[in-house]
Amino acid sequence: MSRQPKGTRTLGGNEGERVERCRKVFFETFSAYGYVPFFAPGLQLLESAWDKFPPRFRKRLITVYSPSSEACCLRADMTLAAVSYLSSHYSPQERPLRLCYAGPLYRAPIPPETDFERMQFGAELLGWEGEGADVEITALLLRSLRQLGIHSPVVVLGHAGFLRECLGKLDRSVSIPLMQALLERRYEAYFASLADFHLQKEMETRLASIPRLRGNAASILAKAKDLFGETSPLKDLSLIVEALGELGLGENLRLDLALARELEYYSGPVFEIFSGNAGVSLGGGGRYDGLLEQYGIVGQALGFGLDLRAVASLSRFEGSMPAVAWCGGLSPRVALERADDFIASGYRVELSWQEKREAAIQLARTRGYDWWIDLAGCTAYRLETTGKERD
Repeated sequence: MSRQPKGTRTLGGNEGERVERCRKVFFETFSAYGYVPFFAPGLQLLESAWDKFPPRFRKRLITVYSPSSEACCLRADMTLAAVSYLSSHYSPQERPLRLCYAGPLYRAPIPPETDFERMQFGAELLGWEGEGADVEITALLLRSLRQLGIHSPVVVLGHAGFLRECLGKLDRSVSIPLMQALLERRYEAYFASLADFHLQKEMETRLASIPRLRGNAASILAKAKDLFGETSPLKDLSLIVEALGELGLGENLRLDLALARELEYYSGPVFEIFSGNAGVSLGGGGRYDGLLEQYGIVGQALGFGLDLRAVASLSRFEGSMPAVAWCGGLSPRVALERADDFIASGYRVELSWQEKREAAIQLARTRGYDWWIDLAGCTAYRLETTGKERD
């Protein structure tokens, strides 16, 4: 019996088709705005990646050796590959660089998860200086999800700089466990740590408010400004919220000022994407200017990654209508020409060259299709009613 490694999955059938449709919609949306498809190697050199990852993330790397005996890990993060590509292939005059990608990532799972391989779509905007980049990439992401039939996606905004400002004045013995609790969303542990550290009353009150600063963007911003003043991170978030509201996307926004991303290179606005009614996290991203600095590049950078399988499972994107098309004794030339006409009308056609039309109908039922087509009669039939649909 043939089997595959534990923690991996084969995507085929209807699931594979949905994933491919989602990938295509994302690529079409972002490519129209200048995002160039990007294909990174499946291996990353440990010497290049190790110091870019926090200790907790390093434990999830899956290490291997290349045929040249170089210490590597299976690709765990696409952003490092994108920034490395920018630094080695583009001069400052050629920036910004817009990239989009789709492919597998490999990370050792955190129980109770078991899969170490996942399919991800992402986009990166690198080397940009000026306002608008955060709004651009968030708006295109929301448009893509709407095209896929996920009509109420929610982008939850936070700011890595806000958390650093709030926790940065504390001793590391205090700030590290607090940040870890926020990363893991263990808010009871966060509040318990605050009580144990016996901070000044005003500081404790402010820090205790952070996990509660989530919800409607406008009202949360107002509360945060009352507590912390008009800080630079809050100004960043205000500009993004205002611009997305002007684009008619305000209803898709929420704020969560306790939102923390696992990778420490995030330095500005960060976000997580949810499916809306189902409340399922689809991925996230944010701004990581600090990572560019490590490569000697000046400017802003931001990007995101989405779990393609999660998006595909929730999408209601129908696309073309799958059908089995019976050739009915037609010559290959005529059959393909007539099939082209049905494809142009919105069908996805699977040809059946068998002699009997009943075999084509049965194949359509086996595939789970609603339609079969008689190419000889130039007619499409819906299987539930066997009524004529189109000549």
